[in-house]
Order: sequence, then structure tokens, then C-alpha cells
Amino acid sequence: MRVLRFIAAVLTASSLTAQAHIAPHIAAEMKIEMISAACASFEAFYGFLPPQTNWFAELTASTNALLNQKKIVFLNATDIKDPWGRQLVCRIPGTHHTGGADVYSLGEDGLSSSGGNDPDDINNWNSARPWSHYYAGVHPRFQQLALVAGPIVLLLVLYAVFRNPTKTEQVAPPNGGPATRLGNSGVRGGPPSVS
Repeated sequence: MRVLRFIAAVLTASSLTAQAHIAPHIAAEMKIEMISAACASFEAFYGFLPPQTNWFAELTASTNALLNQKKIVFLNATDIKDPWGRQLVCRIPGTHHTGGADVYSLGEDGLSSSGGNDPDDINNWNSARPWSHYYAGVHPRFQQLALVAGPIVLLLVLYAVFRNPTKTEQVAPPNGGPATRLGNSGVRGGPPSVS
């Protein structure tokens, strides 16, 4: 029974670890959508997109904003960084969203060799969300651990299942009489008495 509890604990821990691993990527995707929506709101209000060179200042209504005359805050300054502390990349106009903005995160590794199309990059133009397949499941470090721990857990389970199945315990009755055997069924009894 302890082995089964141990296995349940390991499975629960690996599930929580996998969820904790993917959570930053979902947060990055949400920030990307916020920037996309801010660009669309800017365009709806002013009739044109913020310029590529000054998009951050225009959307946050900073003192460097030249086109955001009414100083409308479309985006908070904290919304431009991904969960790994790097600024999200924004192309205006986009190559994928020609009438809007292409926004992407470099992903956990901080690198992109394809302008936002690496398997681990998180972007706003690919609705198939290939990054979710890249990060799905167990973290690669835990996959390596599973190769070692898997056979050990299997051996522990087999040991628990096949260890001495006819083990009996001696149980003394509360009135101080002779001990009786308690078998696997949990029913008190002893050898049949011969009269």
C-alpha cells in the first residue's frame, strides 16, 4: 500500500511540474494577445497603426509618444515582457497580419532563428499553436529522470504485489486468551479444533 501511495505522489508531482512548466508559456500567449488588441484599439481610435519604431511609447502613452496626442494608455508597460523577462517582439505592419501587428515571444530559450516560427516561439499568427506541442507533457529533464526511475518504480510495484501473500499476524484477544491468527482476509480464526 505504501508503494501505491508513493507512485500516486510521484504521478501527482510530475503532473504539477508539467503544469508549472507550461504556465509561463500560456502567460506569454496572453500578453501577446494583449499587445495585438492594443494595436487594434490604437488603430480604431486614431485610424492608423502605431509606428514600428515607436510602438511601445505610443501604446503606453509615455512621454516619447508623438502620435498618441490624447495620451490614451492602450497597454501597461509591464505587458511588453514575456514571463522570462524579455521584451516581446512586435512587427508593425506584420508579415502575417499585414493589416495589424505580428507579436511573438522568443520562448523559454530566448532565441529565434526564424523570426517567431521556431517550435518553441509563441506567436499570434499560427492558430495551431505549435509551441503547445513543443512544451506539452513532461519537461525534458523529467523525461530523463523517468528513464531511470521508471524501472525502479516498476520493480517496487512488482515486489509489493508478489511478496509473501500468505503472511499472517498473531493477534491477542482483549481478554488475555490465547493468540489467534489473522490471515489475509482479516478474519479472526485459527486452525480448526479437533474434538
